[in-house]
Amino acid sequence: MKPLFSSVKTRHAVQWFYAATTVLVLSLGWKYPVLGFVVAFAMIGGIVSGLLRGRWFCGNGCPRGGFLERVVALVSPGRRPAAWLRSVAARVFFLVFLPTMMVVNIAPAPLDWRRWGRAFWLVCVVTTAIGIVLSLFYNARAWCALCPMGTVQNWLNRRKYGLTMDGSSCKLCRVCEKACPMGLAIVQETAAGPAALSSNDCICCGECAARCPARTLRLEQR
Repeated sequence: MKPLFSSVKTRHAVQWFYAATTVLVLSLGWKYPVLGFVVAFAMIGGIVSGLLRGRWFCGNGCPRGGFLERVVALVSPGRRPAAWLRSVAARVFFLVFLPTMMVVNIAPAPLDWRRWGRAFWLVCVVTTAIGIVLSLFYNARAWCALCPMGTVQNWLNRRKYGLTMDGSSCKLCRVCEKACPMGLAIVQETAAGPAALSSNDCICCGECAARCPARTLRLEQR
Protein backbone atom coordinates (compact mmCIF):
# COMPACT_ATOMS: atom_id res chain seq x y z
CA MET A 1 0.00 0.00 0.00
CA LYS A 2 1.90 3.05 -1.29
CA PRO A 3 1.01 6.70 -0.79
CA LEU A 4 -2.40 7.18 -2.37
CA PHE A 5 -1.31 10.06 -4.59
CA SER A 6 1.22 10.07 -7.42
CA SER A 7 2.80 13.35 -6.30
CA VAL A 8 2.85 15.77 -3.40
CA LYS A 9 1.10 18.31 -5.62
CA THR A 10 -1.78 15.91 -6.25
CA ARG A 11 -1.99 15.08 -2.55
CA HIS A 12 -2.29 18.76 -1.71
CA ALA A 13 -5.03 19.28 -4.30
CA VAL A 14 -7.07 16.39 -2.90
CA GLN A 15 -6.54 17.66 0.62
CA TRP A 16 -8.32 20.87 -0.34
CA PHE A 17 -11.34 18.67 -1.11
CA TYR A 18 -10.89 17.01 2.28
CA ALA A 19 -10.74 20.46 3.87
CA ALA A 20 -13.99 21.51 2.17
CA THR A 21 -15.65 18.30 3.37
CA THR A 22 -14.54 18.99 6.94
CA VAL A 23 -15.87 22.56 6.82
CA LEU A 24 -19.19 21.27 5.44
CA VAL A 25 -19.55 18.72 8.24
CA LEU A 26 -18.57 21.21 10.95
CA SER A 27 -20.88 23.97 9.74
CA LEU A 28 -23.99 21.95 8.84
CA GLY A 29 -23.76 18.78 10.91
CA TRP A 30 -25.84 20.26 13.73
CA LYS A 31 -28.74 20.73 11.31
CA TYR A 32 -28.20 17.71 9.07
CA PRO A 33 -27.00 14.92 11.39
CA VAL A 34 -26.48 12.56 8.46
CA LEU A 35 -23.26 14.51 7.81
CA GLY A 36 -21.95 13.22 11.12
CA PHE A 37 -21.59 9.80 9.56
CA VAL A 38 -18.75 11.15 7.44
CA VAL A 39 -16.86 11.15 10.73
CA ALA A 40 -17.93 7.55 11.37
CA PHE A 41 -16.64 6.44 7.95
CA ALA A 42 -13.34 8.19 8.64
CA MET A 43 -13.07 6.29 11.92
CA ILE A 44 -13.70 3.00 10.15
CA GLY A 45 -11.03 3.87 7.58
CA GLY A 46 -8.61 4.57 10.40
CA ILE A 47 -9.24 1.21 12.07
CA VAL A 48 -8.81 -0.71 8.81
CA SER A 49 -5.60 1.21 8.11
CA GLY A 50 -4.33 0.43 11.59
CA LEU A 51 -4.82 -3.28 11.02
CA LEU A 52 -3.08 -3.19 7.64
CA ARG A 53 -0.56 -0.35 7.54
CA GLY A 54 -0.48 1.70 10.72
CA ARG A 55 -1.28 5.39 10.26
CA TRP A 56 -1.48 5.27 6.45
CA PHE A 57 -5.07 6.57 6.49
CA CYS A 58 -4.04 9.62 8.54
CA GLY A 59 -1.73 10.75 5.77
CA ASN A 60 -3.79 9.74 2.76
CA GLY A 61 -7.50 9.68 3.58
CA CYS A 62 -8.35 11.68 6.69
CA PRO A 63 -10.63 14.67 5.93
CA ARG A 64 -9.60 16.60 9.03
CA GLY A 65 -5.96 15.88 8.30
CA GLY A 66 -6.43 17.64 4.99
CA PHE A 67 -8.14 20.56 6.71
CA LEU A 68 -5.33 20.90 9.24
CA GLU A 69 -2.53 20.69 6.66
CA ARG A 70 -4.04 22.97 4.04
CA VAL A 71 -6.07 25.51 6.03
CA VAL A 72 -4.92 25.57 9.65
CA ALA A 73 -1.26 25.41 8.59
CA LEU A 74 -1.66 28.94 7.22
CA VAL A 75 -1.75 30.31 10.79
CA SER A 76 0.48 27.75 12.51
CA PRO A 77 4.09 28.55 13.50
CA GLY A 78 5.13 25.05 12.41
CA ARG A 79 6.95 24.12 15.61
CA ARG A 80 7.60 20.47 16.45
CA PRO A 81 4.94 19.23 18.92
CA ALA A 82 5.98 18.95 22.56
CA ALA A 83 6.80 15.52 23.91
CA TRP A 84 3.75 15.44 26.19
CA LEU A 85 1.48 15.35 23.14
CA ARG A 86 2.84 11.89 22.33
CA SER A 87 2.78 10.63 25.91
CA VAL A 88 0.77 7.52 26.71
CA ALA A 89 -1.15 9.38 29.44
CA ALA A 90 -2.34 12.12 27.07
CA ARG A 91 -3.32 9.61 24.38
CA VAL A 92 -5.21 7.40 26.81
CA PHE A 93 -7.07 10.40 28.24
CA PHE A 94 -8.57 11.31 24.87
CA LEU A 95 -9.08 7.66 23.97
CA VAL A 96 -11.35 7.42 27.02
CA PHE A 97 -12.82 10.93 27.09
CA LEU A 98 -14.15 11.16 23.54
CA PRO A 99 -15.95 7.78 23.43
CA THR A 100 -17.42 8.63 26.83
CA MET A 101 -18.72 11.90 25.44
CA MET A 102 -20.33 10.01 22.57
CA VAL A 103 -21.99 7.50 24.90
CA VAL A 104 -23.41 10.29 27.06
CA ASN A 105 -24.94 11.92 23.99
CA ILE A 106 -26.32 8.71 22.47
CA ALA A 107 -27.59 7.01 25.64
CA PRO A 108 -30.93 8.89 25.95
CA ALA A 109 -32.11 7.52 22.57
CA PRO A 110 -29.70 4.84 21.32
CA LEU A 111 -31.97 3.81 18.42
CA ASP A 112 -32.25 7.33 17.00
CA TRP A 113 -29.82 7.62 14.06
CA ARG A 114 -30.01 11.42 14.27
CA ARG A 115 -28.60 11.34 17.78
CA TRP A 116 -25.75 9.14 16.53
CA GLY A 117 -25.05 11.57 13.71
CA ARG A 118 -25.02 14.56 16.04
CA ALA A 119 -22.76 12.71 18.48
CA PHE A 120 -20.20 12.08 15.73
CA TRP A 121 -20.54 15.71 14.65
CA LEU A 122 -20.00 16.96 18.22
CA VAL A 123 -16.84 14.89 18.56
CA CYS A 124 -15.59 16.39 15.31
CA VAL A 125 -16.33 19.93 16.51
CA VAL A 126 -14.61 19.46 19.88
CA THR A 127 -11.52 17.74 18.50
CA THR A 128 -11.13 20.17 15.60
CA ALA A 129 -11.34 23.10 18.03
CA ILE A 130 -8.61 21.52 20.14
CA GLY A 131 -6.59 20.90 16.99
CA ILE A 132 -6.82 24.55 15.95
CA VAL A 133 -5.73 25.74 19.40
CA LEU A 134 -2.75 23.36 19.45
CA SER A 135 -1.78 24.46 15.95
CA LEU A 136 -1.30 28.01 17.23
CA PHE A 137 1.48 26.77 19.53
CA TYR A 138 2.95 23.88 17.54
CA ASN A 139 2.48 22.61 13.97
CA ALA A 140 -0.81 22.20 12.13
CA ARG A 141 -1.12 18.48 12.86
CA ALA A 142 -0.18 18.62 16.54
CA TRP A 143 -3.65 17.28 17.39
CA CYS A 144 -2.89 14.15 15.35
CA ALA A 145 -0.49 13.03 18.08
CA LEU A 146 -3.47 12.89 20.47
CA CYS A 147 -6.25 11.82 18.08
CA PRO A 148 -7.88 8.63 19.42
CA MET A 149 -8.07 7.11 15.94
CA GLY A 150 -4.42 7.96 15.40
CA THR A 151 -3.63 6.33 18.74
CA VAL A 152 -5.47 3.16 17.73
CA GLN A 153 -3.59 3.07 14.41
CA ASN A 154 -0.33 3.77 16.22
CA TRP A 155 -0.82 0.84 18.58
CA LEU A 156 -1.99 -1.51 15.84
CA ASN A 157 0.98 -0.69 13.59
CA ARG A 158 3.19 -3.76 13.15
CA ARG A 159 5.81 -1.79 11.22
CA LYS A 160 5.40 -3.92 8.11
CA TYR A 161 5.21 -0.81 5.96
CA GLY A 162 6.82 2.55 6.52
CA LEU A 163 9.68 4.94 5.99
CA THR A 164 13.25 3.71 5.49
CA MET A 165 16.45 5.62 4.73
CA ASP A 166 19.97 4.75 3.68
CA GLY A 167 21.95 6.89 6.07
CA SER A 168 25.11 6.63 3.95
CA SER A 169 23.66 8.96 1.33
CA CYS A 170 21.88 11.32 3.76
CA LYS A 171 23.16 14.91 3.53
CA LEU A 172 21.87 15.78 7.02
CA CYS A 173 20.05 18.78 5.56
CA ARG A 174 16.87 17.91 7.50
CA VAL A 175 14.64 19.03 4.65
CA CYS A 176 12.63 15.88 5.33
CA GLU A 177 11.94 16.94 8.90
CA LYS A 178 10.78 20.38 7.77
CA ALA A 179 8.40 18.70 5.31
CA CYS A 180 7.04 16.14 7.78
CA PRO A 181 3.48 17.12 8.82
CA MET A 182 3.93 15.24 12.09
CA GLY A 183 7.21 16.91 13.03
CA LEU A 184 9.09 13.62 13.39
CA ALA A 185 12.85 13.46 14.02
CA ILE A 186 13.53 11.51 10.82
CA VAL A 187 17.28 12.10 10.55
CA GLN A 188 17.94 11.38 14.21
CA GLU A 189 16.22 8.00 13.98
CA THR A 190 17.57 6.79 10.65
CA ALA A 191 20.90 8.46 9.82
CA ALA A 192 23.09 5.81 11.48
CA GLY A 193 22.75 3.54 8.45
CA PRO A 194 20.12 1.69 6.42
CA ALA A 195 17.27 1.84 8.90
CA ALA A 196 13.52 2.09 9.30
CA LEU A 197 11.88 4.98 11.09
CA SER A 198 11.03 3.65 14.53
CA SER A 199 8.15 6.02 15.27
CA ASN A 200 4.68 4.59 14.72
CA ASP A 201 3.41 8.15 14.23
CA CYS A 202 4.61 8.27 10.61
CA ILE A 203 1.47 8.85 8.53
CA CYS A 204 3.02 7.49 5.29
CA CYS A 205 2.17 10.65 3.37
CA GLY A 206 5.35 10.67 1.28
CA GLU A 207 6.04 14.39 1.88
CA CYS A 208 9.54 13.76 3.22
CA ALA A 209 10.52 11.35 0.44
CA ALA A 210 9.34 13.79 -2.22
CA ARG A 211 11.38 16.67 -0.76
CA CYS A 212 14.59 14.71 -0.01
CA PRO A 213 17.34 16.08 -2.32
CA ALA A 214 19.36 12.85 -2.04
CA ARG A 215 16.32 10.65 -2.77
CA THR A 216 17.37 8.43 0.12
CA LEU A 217 13.94 8.11 1.76
CA ARG A 218 11.43 5.43 0.72
CA LEU A 219 8.07 4.14 1.83
CA GLU A 220 8.16 0.39 1.46
CA GLN A 221 7.38 -3.04 2.83
CA ARG A 222 9.69 -4.13 5.62
